Amino acid sequence: YCSLILPHLTYCVEIWGNAYKSNLDPLFKVQKKAIRIIHLAGYREHTNPLFFKSKTMTFEDLTEFKMAQITFKASQKSLPGVYKICSANEKWYFGPMNRGNAVALLQSLDNPNGTFLLRRSDHDSAGYVLSVKSSSQVRHFKVHQDKDKSFYIDTSTCFSSLRQLVAHYRKYTLAKTETLLGQPCPKPEFSDSIAQTYDLPKEEFVLEERLGGGPSSDVFRGTWKGQIRVAIKTFKDPSLTKQFFLDEVQPLKGLQHRHLVSLLAVCTESPPYYIVTELMEKGSLLLFLRGPEGQHQDIVSLMDIAAQVADGMSYLEKKDIIHGDLAAQNVLISDAYVFKVTDFGLAAIKFYWSCTSAPETISHMNFTSKSDVWSFGVLLYEIITFGGIPYKGHDSDVYDRVSEGYRMPCPPRCPAFLYRMMLLCWSAKAEDRPSFSALMKELDNIFFE
Repeated sequence: YCSLILPHLTYCVEIWGNAYKSNLDPLFKVQKKAIRIIHLAGYREHTNPLFFKSKTMTFEDLTEFKMAQITFKASQKSLPGVYKICSANEKWYFGPMNRGNAVALLQSLDNPNGTFLLRRSDHDSAGYVLSVKSSSQVRHFKVHQDKDKSFYIDTSTCFSSLRQLVAHYRKYTLAKTETLLGQPCPKPEFSDSIAQTYDLPKEEFVLEERLGGGPSSDVFRGTWKGQIRVAIKTFKDPSLTKQFFLDEVQPLKGLQHRHLVSLLAVCTESPPYYIVTELMEKGSLLLFLRGPEGQHQDIVSLMDIAAQVADGMSYLEKKDIIHGDLAAQNVLISDAYVFKVTDFGLAAIKFYWSCTSAPETISHMNFTSKSDVWSFGVLLYEIITFGGIPYKGHDSDVYDRVSEGYRMPCPPRCPAFLYRMMLLCWSAKAEDRPSFSALMKELDNIFFE
């Protein structure tokens, strides 16, 4: 059989039956096929219960479904040509996958140095990409094809198949690293478990050291039932009503994404109200960038961080959830160096702006996805300056200067493409700013080793 992984690891499609390939086109002729769709629950962005369990259907039945922009025909189907160059069930081949998914899988603490996967970029122009865990980072190597359809990373060595390429780099190190390819990255298991969100009693939680906070809230390290480490955000506003708080938190309950901090529970029996989330032990992106570890990140790694943030924000954008305070201090880092957006969806509760806010937010408290894009441009500035202070020395008159057309100048050593992206995010008209989906795709496709 042939196995095809659809974009973003949302579905696995397996096709059984006789098939042949054309010498000219990568076509499968389908006759009396049965197709099983298996939902990869651990990475799903859809919650349609129809796909919670494996489903078997005829090929004709499948034409009724529109998934991941793939159209199936009753007699034949154009498929990626991977079957010509490697077996689709190779443990190291993951099919179409974006950079964020690859990083999330490879950065698991259980994966040793050299763990790798081969994927097909979800951008057609990028083709195949070899993603490898090297020290605490994930490196991405674009696999090129020449006119003879040979594969190579370095032009000095070409291969007739991806299998040969992988075998070679298990013996010889990849450029810019001292890493040999080791074990294939484990593939996620099919699971139907979904994290639940509960309104729990306060006595189940113990607040420990204060981790940080702002004008409207404080964040503490804590434990649940004396065993599970969590982060607990408490809200200071004494006028905040239980119903208003619950109304604002309700849309956040079902959000699950690899680059969002997971909401675990709330406590609303008495003020101050709690939001309980997973604990991110390595702290904020801002402190990371300013510390010794962040100072050693190269441009590829910095753009990978930006792409992970854009990935999480793209998910929020699709769900019509506004962040309202996107900044490096509100991006947290897991033990596995996965970067996750936190503090999202609470703009109405926090109800304040900062120098990273869009002009329309400062002037009219207008929070939208496009105002989040403006803040993302400022976040890019923070990333490329290793935690530099935006609008340094102009905190009091940021709105006036920005309204008059001022934009922060290009930081030292900032690539031209990145500054152009910042300026696009800082377009005066909200409708002229890009979507997070577009930003993610551009960042995901910019850099390869």
